[in-house]
Amino acid sequence: MLVKIDRYRVRPDQIEQHQALQERARALYRKYFHDPVMFLRSQDDPCQWVSIHWYPDEETYHRRMARFNAEPETASLWEAFRATLDPKAPFVQEEYYDQIDTKSLSAEP
Repeated sequence: MLVKIDRYRVRPDQIEQHQALQERARALYRKYFHDPVMFLRSQDDPCQWVSIHWYPDEETYHRRMARFNAEPETASLWEAFRATLDPKAPFVQEEYYDQIDTKSLSAEP
């Protein structure tokens, strides 16, 4: 399983707009990605956000993302999202992980 984690900062005056935008984006996202998405906001710093996405595998991720990016609304949502980001940290940090089955980690030697 592929796990994608995005870390980013939202402008303090854009938090409500950002949440509304995420709901619009999530509705479009569900057309192509049936896998769960989780949004986290830091308790210590409400401007610090993390989104976590799960995909069956990397090939599925790329195939679905290509279709998602071909949607006319995707570009406008992306620009609106970028407008909510903190101008001092205007980029999304993307990280990719393989989900590990904990049963295989606890197997006795």
